[in-house]
Amino acid sequence: MQAVNYAQRFTKWVVDAFLNSYEMAAPDTSRFRCKRFESYDEEWLDYVSACRLGLPVEPFDIIEITMANVKL
Repeated sequence: MQAVNYAQRFTKWVVDAFLNSYEMAAPDTSRFRCKRFESYDEEWLDYVSACRLGLPVEPFDIIEITMANVKL
């Protein structure tokens, strides 16, 4: 839902908007460094903020976040 709302902003300026959707079968992740955030908590916010600021963060191959469908 969040992606749809974001894409609709572009249509207000008569610009094409695209939404890509990907599905991934549950792979064997034992050889990957994985991080799963269970909620939008302080740990998640610190990680995202550091990434956006270009600060060093613990490297992961796969990062997951549980996301509820909320209308923004």
